[in-house]
Amino acid sequence: MEQDPKALVADAVDHPLAQRRWEEWAGRLRIRSAHHEEQMQGAQAELRELGDLAVKGADAPPVQRLHWRIQDGERALNQAEVVLALALTEHRLDNLREGA
Repeated sequence: MEQDPKALVADAVDHPLAQRRWEEWAGRLRIRSAHHEEQMQGAQAELRELGDLAVKGADAPPVQRLHWRIQDGERALNQAEVVLALALTEHRLDNLREGA
């Protein structure tokens, strides 16, 4: 999810358009992050519902799949690229709002 370099140059020319574009990009990043969070929480809830069965049947394919889903969710949430992209986007939006 990388910003187009041509769009960055256009930011200096059309400030309102640039602000909208950055706001949309930040929104997409927030949605992506929320999606991963929801997926991970859902898998964690399913595992909790299994309780002792999950411990006793830790090698069972359904339990393994839940663990994998949780790991995938954790990885997705911890991706430095997503965190950095959101931070940079919010910083750029603040600059645009201030008229920089």
